[in-house]
Amino acid sequence: MLNFEDRGIYWTSVDVANHFGLDKKSFSERVEWVKTNLDTLELFSEEAESPIEFNTAVKALRIYQQGKLPAHMIYLDASNQALQLYAILTADKKTASTCNLANGSDMADAYKLLANAMNKFMKLSCFHRGNCKKALMTTMYGKVGGYTEMLSHMYPRSNTPELDFEEEHMRDIAIDKDSKPIFPDFMSMEDAFREAMLDIAPKAIIAMDAIQSLNNKDIGTYRWELPDGMKVKYDVKTEIEFEFMDYSKHGIKIEVDGIREVYEPSEQNAGMAPNVIHSIDGYVAREIIRRMTASGKFITTIHDAFACLPEDCDFMRDTYRDIFLEILDQDLLNDILTQIGNTKIGIQKTGDLTREDIINSEYFLG
Repeated sequence: MLNFEDRGIYWTSVDVANHFGLDKKSFSERVEWVKTNLDTLELFSEEAESPIEFNTAVKALRIYQQGKLPAHMIYLDASNQALQLYAILTADKKTASTCNLANGSDMADAYKLLANAMNKFMKLSCFHRGNCKKALMTTMYGKVGGYTEMLSHMYPRSNTPELDFEEEHMRDIAIDKDSKPIFPDFMSMEDAFREAMLDIAPKAIIAMDAIQSLNNKDIGTYRWELPDGMKVKYDVKTEIEFEFMDYSKHGIKIEVDGIREVYEPSEQNAGMAPNVIHSIDGYVAREIIRRMTASGKFITTIHDAFACLPEDCDFMRDTYRDIFLEILDQDLLNDILTQIGNTKIGIQKTGDLTREDIINSEYFLG
């Protein structure tokens, strides 16, 4: 019999359930599903969301049943890490509660929260997790027009998604007693999207705007330094139109026009915010690797997914949380903005996100 109180077995069970597709369930529900189906787990392979990873995790569990320790790496994903970083940089509990940094034993789903807010502001019911996920991810890493990403996801084969949205959803009319159509008072998609983001992650959007405001159309390279001494150099990319005309050796005229990217200053630079946030998530990754390695524990990462041996998962989660607690106590965002703009902007921390909120949150990494 397996002892599911053993932390290695516990986290391996979570891993099995995650790859089956139960990663939105509570940890206890995931483990309970594995306990219930322990004898027949292999039969669920074809139903699994990630069959290869599911089979690998099940094999690791079987090795535990043999009384051995599996050489199995478990990846635990940060819950919307860009939002987590904005929350911690601004000490904003509302943003933190969107990404499981201030949720206790409850589990938030930022994509569902965005969908609910979009439906509220546009007085519709067509938004859901699936068509909002890419928009939120795109927005958090600074690309202009997250709402257009949402539209493109809703109408992936359309060249005119805005018109398709209007035709499908904005012509639902009511009829009054005189049989005249009554159109609802809709916000524009762009306004609704911004209001929805401000509703679920207010200080994240304010901080993003502040970072973007530092873009200077005459500056092509920005530099700043992270707390561990890592020096960042960000070269601005911009798109330019080009035309090319030549003749082949047989006299055939060749004309080409298009757009290419070059390194030079840009008035429409949308890269400032994502590069700042990416530099901080790089700092988090370096710190967790240093601390795990110094403690004799192996770790590897893929973006905001961190992997270690099952018996080290608790240590890794504690280490990740400790780094965020340290950032909460710093004024890292203003420090970076001051380095970039040579002037103190003064992004005020909301201050209602506490150390206790983070310490007591369960699903920040998992």
